[in-house]
Amino acid sequence: MGLLKDIYTILKKEGILELLKNETIKFLKPKFSFSQPKITIGEKTADYKRIVSELTAPGLLEKFTDHFDYLKIIFGLIVSITFTKGKGCLLRDFFSEDRYIFYFPSPPNEPQMISKKNINNDLACYMKLNLEKNDRLFKQEDRYIFYIIDSSNVDFDILNEKLESFVREGKNEINECNKYLHNNHIQNREFVGISQKAKFHGFEFVSKDFSGESNKIMLNFKNSSLTKKIIQEDLNKLLDFKLIG
Repeated sequence: MGLLKDIYTILKKEGILELLKNETIKFLKPKFSFSQPKITIGEKTADYKRIVSELTAPGLLEKFTDHFDYLKIIFGLIVSITFTKGKGCLLRDFFSEDRYIFYFPSPPNEPQMISKKNINNDLACYMKLNLEKNDRLFKQEDRYIFYIIDSSNVDFDILNEKLESFVREGKNEINECNKYLHNNHIQNREFVGISQKAKFHGFEFVSKDFSGESNKIMLNFKNSSLTKKIIQEDLNKLLDFKLIG
């Protein structure tokens, strides 16, 4: 559970651990694999639901000295859950001012969260898929990719049902999702991380191809209470997903 370790490290740095329940800290805290007792799928689901509830609770964001740290732990939590469930996650919002749907696929292996300067000298957070490479050799192709979808021509519930059917039918979820969006002329863009701008204190999604203004999508906390509620609901829906529906 590498991502949970990364989340634990950030929470510890921010002094947030003491605000969480003991069961949550125990689940997040790094463990040696040989000393870790086996837990059931139901227990793991309950643990994740508790963490989602606590990390999206009213007032917690304001306890962070660095709001970029909060964005990183939510990003990491989403990817950790998709990896655990073996199914991608659709979110109706991720601290964005505009109307988008966010699609986080299930990664082929559990990534590692890394932070480093990008080509614009912004501090960026990525999910590294190739764990054999050290951070200095980290390349574009080693980054976990997620998708931001124009929601003006697609119904969230219908798209979520499509994803569930792709997984239950044993199909490649990412390929089938992209094919469905393409066939229905729905804009879908690839992103690889989130960043804190060097020139001002804003936050931005990092595009896969760094292709300039046309791909810029900002993050903000204007509607953070509603956004956290949406994230909690959509992650819980993923956690409740069963392969045999």
